[in-house]
Amino acid sequence: MIYIELLILVISLAFLIKGSNIFIDNIIKLAKLVNISNFIIGLTVVAIGTSLPELSSAIAAAFLNNTDIIIGNVAGSNIANIALVLGVATFFAALAIEKAVFEREGIFLLVITILLFVMSLNGLISRAEGSILFSIFILYILYLYHSPLFAESTEQNLLRRYLNFGKLVTIHTLRNIKTGLDYTTYLNLIRKEKRASIYAYLKLIPLIGISLAIIIYSSKYTISSAINIATLLSIKTEIIGITLLAIGTSLPELAIIITAAKKRKGNLIIGTILGSNIYNLLIVLGISSMIVPISITAISLYYLIPVLLLITAFFLWFVRTSWVLKKPEGILLLLVYILFLFGLSFWILL
Repeated sequence: MIYIELLILVISLAFLIKGSNIFIDNIIKLAKLVNISNFIIGLTVVAIGTSLPELSSAIAAAFLNNTDIIIGNVAGSNIANIALVLGVATFFAALAIEKAVFEREGIFLLVITILLFVMSLNGLISRAEGSILFSIFILYILYLYHSPLFAESTEQNLLRRYLNFGKLVTIHTLRNIKTGLDYTTYLNLIRKEKRASIYAYLKLIPLIGISLAIIIYSSKYTISSAINIATLLSIKTEIIGITLLAIGTSLPELAIIITAAKKRKGNLIIGTILGSNIYNLLIVLGISSMIVPISITAISLYYLIPVLLLITAFFLWFVRTSWVLKKPEGILLLLVYILFLFGLSFWILL
């Protein structure tokens, strides 16, 4: 029976991750079709997309009123992102970070992790506290949008849009001149391109709907199988969230980061992990606790969240000393993750 549940968990996690990827890819295409800038897409769709597996599984757990698994998944994913994913990534490339990114995302992540610790002290993350977390996310997005650090990329994006528009007109004008077409035929060419855009739009809608259905059903089976596994092993569902679910939902980040490291894009990797952890805390915990208050168990209060806070602070101090992570630091991060799992085993025995 346990093997069947493990198989269901693995398959549902695979569908959840794949469904999330398809959903985000098509949402991005749809956003570009309606002329939403890459900057806005990056701030919203891609940002939320990094936490979509955690978010969908957390919402499913909230509706099943099994909140233990939510905090385990979120905190466990954040620990895995820092200690496991970055640790593995250093074997492929040195990971650097810009000082501006560290001062923005790094310090902000530490502050909201401290806020989570404070909120958990009374044993409950209430709907009001969930609303606060989600409101902080909205303010954070607004801050990024108006940040001077993004002013140049915003201007470049606007110029690109206008230049592309000019290029489109130029192509049609040259085609019109070369072929000697009259004005009516010229307008028909433009209408033809508009119809092609409409067909592309209509083609994306079913794919978005199907991928959303995959996310909903796979997250439901992911949580139910995790609960069944915990029951069969006579352990807390939170343990499954901290281990199997946390590692499983961190696999997309691991795959993306290994690919980026192989392409020598190490300077982007730490920023990606910091962003993913920020969105996990603000979006996933914020939305799920607005659905149902999240109870904080002893293992979360006295072990999981303090360890998350310590690992986050340790990691940021690590980065601050040299602004780069190399293989020795990566090995140390992996050892920290192994120690974390070793310490977790004592809680399983309690």
